[in-house]
Amino acid sequence: MKNRRTLPIKGLTIFLLLLLPFAANSQLFHKKLNQIDNKGRRQGRWITWQDSVRHIPSSKSWFRDGKEYRTTRYYHANGRTRLKLRYHGDSLITISYYDTTGKLTDRGGALRLYTETEIRYCWDGEWKQYNRHRRVINRQFYRKGEEMILQENVKM
Repeated sequence: MKNRRTLPIKGLTIFLLLLLPFAANSQLFHKKLNQIDNKGRRQGRWITWQDSVRHIPSSKSWFRDGKEYRTTRYYHANGRTRLKLRYHGDSLITISYYDTTGKLTDRGGALRLYTETEIRYCWDGEWKQYNRHRRVINRQFYRKGEEMILQENVKM
């Protein structure tokens, strides 16, 4: 009888000992949000909220040395994505706009330009507007914020 009682206790003890490292490391998966470094720059994952109980996000972003990178999303009041910015390197951005139902309405490129005193954003490249069936209904081309008139867009 003694062996039968000690076997489940030993098994449970071994199981708990194996589980302990995973429980201790679970904090690695729950990194702190909205961190500022000693130079006052945003770092890591940032989430802002539309409501005081933190149910509906206003935005979700990633920062490195005060600059956004990866993907940033802004949300409508209903919680659906309103705007998505995908950062490609240090200066190229793909921007997508969505309506309140989550359907894509516009998509195009932008540049993030740096000077000593400011960061400036401007449209760059092709921009497409979509109807509710996700068909392209308009195209515009920009070069550093100025709309380009292409020969194919001119009606004769």
